Amino acid sequence: MSVGISEIDDDHKIFINLLNRFNQSIVDRMSISEIKNNLQDILSFIEQHSIREEALLKQHGYPDEPDHALVHQLLKDTLHQIMQSVRHTSVDYLWIDAGLKVKQEKIKHLVNEDMKYINYFKNQKNKLV
Repeated sequence: MSVGISEIDDDHKIFINLLNRFNQSIVDRMSISEIKNNLQDILSFIEQHSIREEALLKQHGYPDEPDHALVHQLLKDTLHQIMQSVRHTSVDYLWIDAGLKVKQEKIKHLVNEDMKYINYFKNQKNKLV
């Protein structure tokens, strides 16, 4: 799932590792506090990544960067709604379900949105050659 910008590709690898850690905490039946911590790590990372990605897209002259920033905001709003739905519950399976929804939304973003700028950056590299 390389997008052609090493910093973004590195972030995506970190995100996959965070997802794997979250998944493993479920498989290993860790405490709900551990699951919540792993989920919070994912949410914090998504926030930081969005800021970095938008700056890099702007720096590289990606023409659809404003639209991508809007998509990031919509994603963050969706994730916030998911988390609000479980914030005051201590029911384990609801937290696990929320985490799986967060994971699904971010992967959908990677596949449907981040992949849109791959061709732009490939064309930019070809122009430099």
